Amino acid sequence: MKIIPIINTEIKNNACKGGNVSQNSAYIYLSVLNKPIIDTVCFGVAPQGMSAKSFKKLYRYMVDLYSAGDMLSDAMLNKMKKRGFFKGSISEVVSKLRPYKEKYLEPMELKVFEVIEKEACKTPDITITELFNGLFYKSLKEIEHEQKPLFDHMRALGGELPADYAKKFAEYMAIVDKKVKGEPIQREFSKKEFIYKLTKLANGVTDNSLKTMIKNVIACFEGNVQENKIKQIFRRLFHMKPDNPQLTDALKVKMLDELMETASSKGHKRIARLCDDSIKMLSGVPVYVPFSNKAFTYDITKILNDLPETRAKIEIMATARALPNSASSIDALILKFRDSEPNLIGDRLFSPSLVSVEHLLPQSEGGATNIANCALARRGPNSRRGSEPLHITLQKFPKKNQQKYVNRLIMLVKRGLMHPEDALAQIETIEQLGHISLNKSKLLRIIQEY
Repeated sequence: MKIIPIINTEIKNNACKGGNVSQNSAYIYLSVLNKPIIDTVCFGVAPQGMSAKSFKKLYRYMVDLYSAGDMLSDAMLNKMKKRGFFKGSISEVVSKLRPYKEKYLEPMELKVFEVIEKEACKTPDITITELFNGLFYKSLKEIEHEQKPLFDHMRALGGELPADYAKKFAEYMAIVDKKVKGEPIQREFSKKEFIYKLTKLANGVTDNSLKTMIKNVIACFEGNVQENKIKQIFRRLFHMKPDNPQLTDALKVKMLDELMETASSKGHKRIARLCDDSIKMLSGVPVYVPFSNKAFTYDITKILNDLPETRAKIEIMATARALPNSASSIDALILKFRDSEPNLIGDRLFSPSLVSVEHLLPQSEGGATNIANCALARRGPNSRRGSEPLHITLQKFPKKNQQKYVNRLIMLVKRGLMHPEDALAQIETIEQLGHISLNKSKLLRIIQEY
Protein backbone atom coordinates (compact mmCIF):
# COMPACT_ATOMS: atom_id res chain seq x y z
CA MET A 1 0.00 0.00 0.00
CA LYS A 2 1.28 3.46 -0.90
CA ILE A 3 0.31 6.60 1.00
CA ILE A 4 1.17 9.73 -0.97
CA PRO A 5 0.48 13.10 0.71
CA ILE A 6 0.07 15.97 -1.72
CA ILE A 7 0.19 19.46 -0.23
CA ASN A 8 -0.85 22.70 -1.95
CA THR A 9 -0.91 21.34 -5.46
CA GLU A 10 -3.39 21.23 -8.30
CA ILE A 11 -6.07 18.63 -7.71
CA LYS A 12 -6.09 15.98 -10.44
CA ASN A 13 -8.22 13.39 -8.65
CA ASN A 14 -11.76 13.94 -9.92
CA ALA A 15 -13.22 12.32 -6.83
CA CYS A 16 -11.79 15.10 -4.69
CA LYS A 17 -12.95 18.02 -6.79
CA GLY A 18 -15.77 20.19 -5.59
CA GLY A 19 -14.55 21.31 -2.15
CA ASN A 20 -12.90 24.67 -1.50
CA VAL A 21 -9.15 25.27 -1.77
CA SER A 22 -8.44 24.69 1.91
CA GLN A 23 -10.43 21.45 1.90
CA ASN A 24 -8.66 20.20 -1.19
CA SER A 25 -5.15 21.41 -0.37
CA ALA A 26 -4.31 17.93 0.91
CA TYR A 27 -5.63 14.46 0.40
CA ILE A 28 -4.47 10.92 0.84
CA TYR A 29 -4.54 8.53 -2.08
CA LEU A 30 -4.50 4.87 -1.10
CA SER A 31 -3.66 2.35 -3.81
CA VAL A 32 -3.80 -1.36 -3.09
CA LEU A 33 -1.89 -3.47 -5.60
CA ASN A 34 -3.98 -6.03 -7.52
CA LYS A 35 -7.26 -4.87 -5.95
CA PRO A 36 -10.20 -3.87 -8.17
CA ILE A 37 -11.20 -1.03 -5.84
CA ILE A 38 -9.03 2.04 -5.33
CA ASP A 39 -9.70 3.55 -1.91
CA THR A 40 -9.74 7.32 -1.84
CA VAL A 41 -10.04 9.32 1.36
CA CYS A 42 -10.82 12.93 0.60
CA PHE A 43 -10.78 15.89 2.99
CA GLY A 44 -13.59 17.47 1.00
CA VAL A 45 -17.06 16.70 -0.26
CA ALA A 46 -18.10 15.71 -3.77
CA PRO A 47 -20.33 18.29 -5.46
CA GLN A 48 -24.04 17.91 -4.82
CA GLY A 49 -26.34 16.88 -7.66
CA MET A 50 -24.35 13.95 -9.07
CA SER A 51 -25.77 12.64 -12.36
CA ALA A 52 -26.96 9.07 -12.77
CA LYS A 53 -24.23 8.55 -15.37
CA SER A 54 -21.52 9.63 -12.94
CA PHE A 55 -23.00 7.49 -10.18
CA LYS A 56 -22.96 4.44 -12.45
CA LYS A 57 -19.18 4.81 -12.81
CA LEU A 58 -18.86 4.06 -9.08
CA TYR A 59 -20.31 0.57 -9.56
CA ARG A 60 -17.12 -1.13 -8.28
CA TYR A 61 -17.73 0.32 -4.82
CA MET A 62 -21.42 -0.64 -4.82
CA VAL A 63 -23.53 -3.79 -4.79
CA ASP A 64 -26.77 -4.69 -6.53
CA LEU A 65 -29.74 -3.10 -4.76
CA TYR A 66 -31.67 -6.37 -4.80
CA SER A 67 -29.25 -9.27 -4.37
CA ALA A 68 -26.36 -7.29 -2.84
CA GLY A 69 -24.12 -9.03 -5.39
CA ASP A 70 -21.18 -7.53 -7.26
CA MET A 71 -21.76 -6.03 -10.70
CA LEU A 72 -19.84 -6.27 -13.96
CA SER A 73 -19.25 -3.46 -16.43
CA ASP A 74 -19.55 -3.79 -20.21
CA ALA A 75 -15.81 -3.13 -20.45
CA MET A 76 -15.04 -6.01 -18.06
CA LEU A 77 -17.25 -8.43 -19.99
CA ASN A 78 -15.74 -7.36 -23.32
CA LYS A 79 -12.27 -7.94 -21.86
CA MET A 80 -13.29 -11.47 -20.86
CA LYS A 81 -14.43 -12.14 -24.42
CA LYS A 82 -11.29 -10.70 -25.99
CA ARG A 83 -9.12 -12.80 -23.69
CA GLY A 84 -10.85 -15.96 -24.86
CA PHE A 85 -12.61 -16.86 -21.60
CA PHE A 86 -15.43 -18.61 -23.49
CA LYS A 87 -13.39 -20.25 -26.24
CA GLY A 88 -11.54 -23.55 -26.34
CA SER A 89 -12.68 -26.83 -24.80
CA ILE A 90 -15.36 -26.71 -22.11
CA SER A 91 -12.85 -27.98 -19.57
CA GLU A 92 -10.72 -24.88 -20.32
CA VAL A 93 -13.79 -22.61 -20.23
CA VAL A 94 -14.89 -24.01 -16.86
CA SER A 95 -11.38 -23.57 -15.46
CA LYS A 96 -11.25 -19.90 -16.57
CA LEU A 97 -14.78 -19.03 -15.41
CA ARG A 98 -14.96 -20.94 -12.12
CA PRO A 99 -13.47 -18.04 -10.05
CA TYR A 100 -16.21 -15.74 -11.39
CA LYS A 101 -19.29 -17.95 -11.19
CA GLU A 102 -20.31 -17.40 -7.55
CA LYS A 103 -19.47 -13.71 -7.67
CA TYR A 104 -21.24 -12.68 -10.84
CA LEU A 105 -23.70 -15.26 -12.16
CA GLU A 106 -27.42 -14.82 -11.48
CA PRO A 107 -29.27 -17.91 -10.09
CA MET A 108 -30.54 -19.17 -13.48
CA GLU A 109 -27.20 -18.63 -15.20
CA LEU A 110 -25.44 -20.34 -12.29
CA LYS A 111 -27.60 -23.43 -12.84
CA VAL A 112 -26.64 -23.45 -16.52
CA PHE A 113 -22.97 -23.16 -15.59
CA GLU A 114 -23.36 -26.12 -13.25
CA VAL A 115 -24.72 -28.12 -16.21
CA ILE A 116 -21.63 -27.06 -18.20
CA GLU A 117 -19.37 -28.15 -15.32
CA LYS A 118 -21.08 -31.52 -15.14
CA GLU A 119 -20.79 -32.10 -18.89
CA ALA A 120 -17.13 -31.01 -18.83
CA CYS A 121 -16.38 -34.07 -16.69
CA LYS A 122 -17.95 -36.35 -19.33
CA THR A 123 -16.70 -34.74 -22.56
CA PRO A 124 -13.95 -32.26 -21.65
CA ASP A 125 -12.67 -31.67 -25.19
CA ILE A 126 -15.81 -30.37 -26.93
CA THR A 127 -16.54 -26.63 -27.25
CA ILE A 128 -19.34 -24.86 -25.41
CA THR A 129 -21.21 -24.48 -28.73
CA GLU A 130 -20.97 -28.23 -29.36
CA LEU A 131 -22.20 -28.84 -25.81
CA PHE A 132 -25.32 -26.70 -26.32
CA ASN A 133 -25.99 -28.44 -29.65
CA GLY A 134 -25.66 -31.83 -27.97
CA LEU A 135 -28.21 -30.87 -25.29
CA PHE A 136 -30.65 -29.36 -27.82
CA TYR A 137 -33.03 -32.28 -28.48
CA LYS A 138 -33.26 -33.30 -24.83
CA SER A 139 -34.12 -29.72 -23.87
CA LEU A 140 -36.61 -29.47 -26.77
CA LYS A 141 -38.58 -32.45 -25.43
CA GLU A 142 -38.59 -30.99 -21.92
CA ILE A 143 -39.86 -27.62 -23.18
CA GLU A 144 -42.58 -29.20 -25.33
CA HIS A 145 -43.74 -31.15 -22.28
CA GLU A 146 -44.00 -27.91 -20.26
CA GLN A 147 -45.58 -25.88 -23.07
CA LYS A 148 -48.34 -28.30 -24.13
CA PRO A 149 -50.80 -27.85 -21.21
CA LEU A 150 -50.33 -24.08 -21.37
CA PHE A 151 -50.99 -23.95 -25.11
CA ASP A 152 -54.04 -26.24 -24.71
CA HIS A 153 -55.40 -23.92 -22.01
CA MET A 154 -54.95 -20.85 -24.21
CA ARG A 155 -56.69 -22.53 -27.17
CA ALA A 156 -59.66 -23.34 -24.93
CA LEU A 157 -59.79 -19.74 -23.74
CA GLY A 158 -59.54 -18.55 -27.36
CA GLY A 159 -62.92 -20.18 -28.03
CA GLU A 160 -64.47 -17.79 -25.49
CA LEU A 161 -63.30 -14.70 -27.35
CA PRO A 162 -65.63 -12.69 -29.64
CA ALA A 163 -65.87 -14.27 -33.13
CA ASP A 164 -63.44 -11.93 -34.95
CA TYR A 165 -60.80 -12.20 -32.22
CA ALA A 166 -61.32 -15.96 -31.87
CA LYS A 167 -60.63 -16.41 -35.61
CA LYS A 168 -57.44 -14.31 -35.54
CA PHE A 169 -56.29 -16.09 -32.38
CA ALA A 170 -56.89 -19.56 -33.88
CA GLU A 171 -55.02 -18.62 -37.08
CA TYR A 172 -52.07 -17.36 -35.07
CA MET A 173 -51.98 -20.47 -32.85
CA ALA A 174 -51.83 -22.60 -36.05
CA ILE A 175 -48.66 -20.70 -36.98
CA VAL A 176 -47.31 -21.23 -33.46
CA ASP A 177 -47.88 -24.99 -33.85
CA LYS A 178 -45.69 -24.98 -36.96
CA LYS A 179 -42.95 -23.06 -35.13
CA VAL A 180 -42.99 -25.48 -32.21
CA LYS A 181 -42.87 -28.49 -34.56
CA GLY A 182 -40.05 -26.96 -36.60
CA GLU A 183 -42.08 -26.55 -39.82
CA PRO A 184 -41.34 -23.65 -42.23
CA ILE A 185 -43.74 -20.72 -42.39
CA GLN A 186 -44.28 -17.82 -44.80
CA ARG A 187 -42.98 -14.55 -43.35
CA GLU A 188 -42.46 -11.03 -44.59
CA PHE A 189 -39.01 -9.52 -44.12
CA SER A 190 -38.90 -7.00 -41.27
CA LYS A 191 -36.09 -4.47 -41.47
CA LYS A 192 -36.55 -3.51 -37.83
CA GLU A 193 -36.38 -7.12 -36.61
CA PHE A 194 -33.36 -7.88 -38.81
CA ILE A 195 -31.39 -4.88 -37.51
CA TYR A 196 -32.29 -5.73 -33.90
CA LYS A 197 -31.17 -9.36 -34.22
CA LEU A 198 -27.99 -8.56 -36.16
CA THR A 199 -27.03 -5.89 -33.62
CA LYS A 200 -27.40 -8.41 -30.77
CA LEU A 201 -25.44 -11.08 -32.61
CA ALA A 202 -22.68 -8.57 -33.34
CA ASN A 203 -21.93 -8.51 -29.59
CA GLY A 204 -20.25 -11.89 -29.94
CA VAL A 205 -18.02 -10.79 -32.84
CA THR A 206 -14.37 -9.92 -32.17
CA ASP A 207 -13.11 -10.11 -35.77
CA ASN A 208 -12.65 -6.49 -36.88
CA SER A 209 -13.31 -7.06 -40.58
CA LEU A 210 -16.59 -8.85 -39.86
CA LYS A 211 -17.61 -6.17 -37.35
CA THR A 212 -17.00 -3.49 -39.99
CA MET A 213 -19.05 -5.42 -42.54
CA ILE A 214 -21.93 -5.79 -40.07
CA LYS A 215 -21.76 -2.08 -39.25
CA ASN A 216 -22.01 -1.21 -42.95
CA VAL A 217 -24.91 -3.60 -43.52
CA ILE A 218 -26.85 -2.15 -40.57
CA ALA A 219 -26.16 1.40 -41.73
CA CYS A 220 -27.42 0.59 -45.24
CA PHE A 221 -30.59 -1.13 -43.97
CA GLU A 222 -31.28 1.74 -41.57
CA GLY A 223 -30.92 4.22 -44.41
CA ASN A 224 -28.33 6.19 -42.45
CA VAL A 225 -25.82 6.39 -45.29
CA GLN A 226 -25.74 8.67 -48.29
CA GLU A 227 -26.02 7.39 -51.85
CA ASN A 228 -22.29 7.78 -52.52
CA LYS A 229 -21.54 5.77 -49.34
CA ILE A 230 -23.74 2.90 -50.56
CA LYS A 231 -21.81 2.94 -53.84
CA GLN A 232 -18.52 2.80 -51.93
CA ILE A 233 -19.71 -0.14 -49.83
CA PHE A 234 -20.80 -2.11 -52.89
CA ARG A 235 -17.65 -1.27 -54.77
CA ARG A 236 -15.56 -2.54 -51.84
CA LEU A 237 -17.65 -5.65 -51.10
CA PHE A 238 -18.73 -6.74 -54.55
CA HIS A 239 -16.43 -4.82 -56.90
CA MET A 240 -19.49 -3.33 -58.52
CA LYS A 241 -21.14 0.06 -58.75
CA PRO A 242 -24.95 -0.14 -58.66
CA ASP A 243 -26.74 2.03 -61.21
CA ASN A 244 -29.38 2.81 -58.61
CA PRO A 245 -27.82 3.59 -55.21
CA GLN A 246 -31.14 2.97 -53.48
CA LEU A 247 -31.13 -0.29 -51.52
CA THR A 248 -33.47 -2.45 -53.61
CA ASP A 249 -34.44 -5.99 -52.61
CA ALA A 250 -31.96 -7.33 -55.16
CA LEU A 251 -29.11 -5.32 -53.63
CA LYS A 252 -30.21 -6.34 -50.12
CA VAL A 253 -30.02 -10.00 -51.13
CA LYS A 254 -26.55 -9.50 -52.61
CA MET A 255 -25.32 -7.74 -49.46
CA LEU A 256 -26.83 -10.39 -47.18
CA ASP A 257 -25.34 -13.18 -49.30
CA GLU A 258 -21.85 -11.67 -48.93
CA LEU A 259 -22.29 -11.23 -45.17
CA MET A 260 -23.59 -14.81 -44.84
CA GLU A 261 -20.56 -16.20 -46.65
CA THR A 262 -18.10 -14.16 -44.56
CA ALA A 263 -19.83 -14.95 -41.25
CA SER A 264 -19.95 -18.67 -42.09
CA SER A 265 -16.25 -18.76 -42.99
CA LYS A 266 -15.42 -17.19 -39.62
CA GLY A 267 -17.59 -19.61 -37.62
CA HIS A 268 -20.51 -17.28 -36.86
CA LYS A 269 -23.33 -19.68 -37.72
CA ARG A 270 -26.17 -17.66 -36.20
CA ILE A 271 -25.30 -14.57 -38.24
CA ALA A 272 -25.08 -16.75 -41.36
CA ARG A 273 -28.47 -18.30 -40.55
CA LEU A 274 -30.05 -14.88 -39.97
CA CYS A 275 -28.79 -13.74 -43.38
CA ASP A 276 -30.03 -16.94 -45.03
CA ASP A 277 -33.50 -16.58 -43.48
CA SER A 278 -33.64 -12.90 -44.48
CA ILE A 279 -32.72 -13.75 -48.09
CA LYS A 280 -35.52 -16.34 -48.17
CA MET A 281 -38.05 -13.88 -46.76
CA LEU A 282 -37.06 -11.23 -49.31
CA SER A 283 -37.45 -13.90 -52.02
CA GLY A 284 -40.82 -15.15 -50.74
CA VAL A 285 -39.51 -18.55 -49.59
CA PRO A 286 -40.89 -20.11 -46.33
CA VAL A 287 -38.42 -20.14 -43.44
CA TYR A 288 -37.95 -22.05 -40.19
CA VAL A 289 -38.74 -19.70 -37.29
CA PRO A 290 -38.00 -21.00 -33.77
CA PHE A 291 -40.67 -20.32 -31.18
CA SER A 292 -39.91 -17.25 -29.07
CA ASN A 293 -41.77 -16.37 -25.87
CA LYS A 294 -41.04 -12.69 -26.36
CA ALA A 295 -42.40 -12.66 -29.91
CA PHE A 296 -45.39 -14.80 -28.85
CA THR A 297 -46.39 -12.44 -26.03
CA TYR A 298 -45.92 -9.42 -28.32
CA ASP A 299 -48.10 -10.95 -31.07
CA ILE A 300 -50.83 -12.04 -28.65
CA THR A 301 -50.92 -8.56 -27.13
CA LYS A 302 -51.22 -7.05 -30.60
CA ILE A 303 -54.09 -9.39 -31.57
CA LEU A 304 -56.07 -8.75 -28.37
CA ASN A 305 -55.07 -5.12 -27.87
CA ASP A 306 -58.47 -3.59 -28.72
CA LEU A 307 -60.46 -6.21 -26.82
CA PRO A 308 -61.93 -5.15 -23.44
CA GLU A 309 -60.42 -6.79 -20.34
CA THR A 310 -62.49 -9.97 -20.35
CA ARG A 311 -61.70 -13.03 -18.25
CA ALA A 312 -60.50 -14.92 -21.34
CA LYS A 313 -58.13 -12.13 -22.39
CA ILE A 314 -56.66 -11.74 -18.91
CA GLU A 315 -56.10 -15.50 -18.53
CA ILE A 316 -54.58 -15.84 -22.02
CA MET A 317 -52.06 -13.08 -21.30
CA ALA A 318 -51.25 -14.52 -17.84
CA THR A 319 -50.72 -17.99 -19.35
CA ALA A 320 -48.50 -16.58 -22.11
CA ARG A 321 -46.29 -14.96 -19.48
CA ALA A 322 -46.09 -18.29 -17.62
CA LEU A 323 -44.51 -20.11 -20.58
CA PRO A 324 -40.92 -21.24 -19.89
CA ASN A 325 -38.33 -18.77 -21.18
CA SER A 326 -34.57 -18.33 -21.09
CA ALA A 327 -34.85 -16.28 -17.89
CA SER A 328 -36.75 -19.01 -16.02
CA SER A 329 -35.80 -22.31 -17.67
CA ILE A 330 -32.43 -23.96 -18.26
CA ASP A 331 -33.87 -25.87 -21.21
CA ALA A 332 -35.25 -22.71 -22.83
CA LEU A 333 -31.86 -21.03 -22.52
CA ILE A 334 -30.13 -24.01 -24.13
CA LEU A 335 -32.62 -23.98 -27.03
CA LYS A 336 -32.14 -20.26 -27.56
CA PHE A 337 -28.38 -20.54 -27.94
CA ARG A 338 -28.08 -23.59 -30.17
CA ASP A 339 -25.30 -22.96 -32.74
CA SER A 340 -24.32 -19.74 -30.94
CA GLU A 341 -20.71 -18.62 -30.96
CA PRO A 342 -18.86 -19.10 -27.64
CA ASN A 343 -18.65 -15.34 -26.99
CA LEU A 344 -22.40 -14.97 -27.49
CA ILE A 345 -23.10 -17.75 -24.99
CA GLY A 346 -20.66 -16.18 -22.53
CA ASP A 347 -22.28 -12.80 -23.05
CA ARG A 348 -25.69 -14.30 -22.24
CA LEU A 349 -24.41 -16.00 -19.09
CA PHE A 350 -22.82 -12.86 -17.64
CA SER A 351 -24.87 -9.99 -19.10
CA PRO A 352 -27.61 -10.28 -16.40
CA SER A 353 -24.90 -9.21 -13.91
CA LEU A 354 -23.94 -6.07 -15.81
CA VAL A 355 -24.42 -2.82 -13.90
CA SER A 356 -27.49 -0.78 -14.82
CA VAL A 357 -29.28 2.31 -13.56
CA GLU A 358 -32.49 1.32 -11.78
CA HIS A 359 -35.21 3.98 -11.68
CA LEU A 360 -36.79 3.53 -8.24
CA LEU A 361 -39.96 5.16 -9.54
CA PRO A 362 -40.16 3.80 -13.11
CA GLN A 363 -39.78 6.27 -15.96
CA SER A 364 -43.12 5.03 -17.32
CA GLU A 365 -44.70 6.51 -14.19
CA GLY A 366 -42.85 9.81 -14.39
CA GLY A 367 -39.71 8.79 -12.49
CA ALA A 368 -36.87 11.27 -12.99
CA THR A 369 -33.33 10.38 -14.02
CA ASN A 370 -31.63 12.00 -11.06
CA ILE A 371 -29.52 10.74 -8.16
CA ALA A 372 -32.49 10.62 -5.78
CA ASN A 373 -34.42 8.27 -8.05
CA CYS A 374 -31.56 6.24 -9.55
CA ALA A 375 -30.02 3.29 -7.74
CA LEU A 376 -27.61 0.72 -9.18
CA ALA A 377 -28.74 -2.83 -9.89
CA ARG A 378 -27.77 -5.79 -12.01
CA ARG A 379 -29.40 -5.81 -15.43
CA GLY A 380 -31.17 -9.12 -14.70
CA PRO A 381 -33.29 -8.10 -11.70
CA ASN A 382 -33.73 -4.62 -13.19
CA SER A 383 -35.24 -6.12 -16.33
CA ARG A 384 -37.39 -8.63 -14.45
CA ARG A 385 -38.83 -5.89 -12.27
CA GLY A 386 -40.09 -3.85 -15.23
CA SER A 387 -42.54 -1.28 -13.87
CA GLU A 388 -43.50 -3.32 -10.80
CA PRO A 389 -43.82 -1.17 -7.64
CA LEU A 390 -40.54 -1.14 -5.72
CA HIS A 391 -42.03 -2.49 -2.48
CA ILE A 392 -43.36 -5.55 -4.33
CA THR A 393 -39.94 -6.27 -5.85
CA LEU A 394 -38.09 -5.77 -2.55
CA GLN A 395 -40.33 -8.34 -0.85
CA LYS A 396 -38.59 -11.00 -2.97
CA PHE A 397 -35.21 -10.22 -1.40
CA PRO A 398 -33.88 -10.08 2.19
CA LYS A 399 -33.97 -6.62 3.74
CA LYS A 400 -30.30 -7.02 4.71
CA ASN A 401 -29.44 -6.69 1.00
CA GLN A 402 -30.84 -3.15 0.86
CA GLN A 403 -29.04 -2.30 4.10
CA LYS A 404 -25.76 -3.48 2.57
CA TYR A 405 -26.48 -1.24 -0.40
CA VAL A 406 -27.09 1.71 1.93
CA ASN A 407 -23.86 0.97 3.82
CA ARG A 408 -21.97 1.20 0.52
CA LEU A 409 -23.56 4.58 -0.20
CA ILE A 410 -22.37 5.82 3.19
CA MET A 411 -18.90 4.48 2.38
CA LEU A 412 -18.89 6.61 -0.80
CA VAL A 413 -19.73 9.66 1.28
CA LYS A 414 -16.92 8.91 3.76
CA ARG A 415 -14.45 8.65 0.88
CA GLY A 416 -15.54 11.94 -0.61
CA LEU A 417 -16.94 10.29 -3.73
CA MET A 418 -20.56 11.26 -3.12
CA HIS A 419 -22.27 14.25 -1.53
CA PRO A 420 -24.06 13.26 1.71
CA GLU A 421 -27.30 14.96 0.65
CA ASP A 422 -27.31 12.96 -2.61
CA ALA A 423 -26.89 9.71 -0.68
CA LEU A 424 -29.62 10.68 1.79
CA ALA A 425 -32.04 11.61 -1.01
CA GLN A 426 -31.59 8.20 -2.67
CA ILE A 427 -31.93 6.28 0.61
CA GLU A 428 -35.13 8.15 1.48
CA THR A 429 -36.57 7.30 -1.94
CA ILE A 430 -35.78 3.60 -1.38
CA GLU A 431 -37.46 3.77 2.04
CA GLN A 432 -40.51 5.63 0.76
CA LEU A 433 -41.17 3.55 -2.37
CA GLY A 434 -39.92 0.30 -0.83
CA HIS A 435 -42.03 0.67 2.32
CA ILE A 436 -39.02 -0.16 4.48
CA SER A 437 -36.90 1.54 7.11
CA LEU A 438 -33.10 1.46 6.77
CA ASN A 439 -30.32 2.35 9.19
CA LYS A 440 -28.80 5.64 8.00
CA SER A 441 -27.69 7.00 11.38
CA LYS A 442 -24.01 7.19 10.36
CA LEU A 443 -24.93 9.28 7.33
CA LEU A 444 -27.09 11.62 9.42
CA ARG A 445 -24.15 12.17 11.80
CA ILE A 446 -21.90 13.05 8.86
CA ILE A 447 -24.47 15.56 7.64
CA GLN A 448 -24.74 17.13 11.11
CA GLU A 449 -20.96 17.43 11.37
CA TYR A 450 -20.74 18.86 7.87
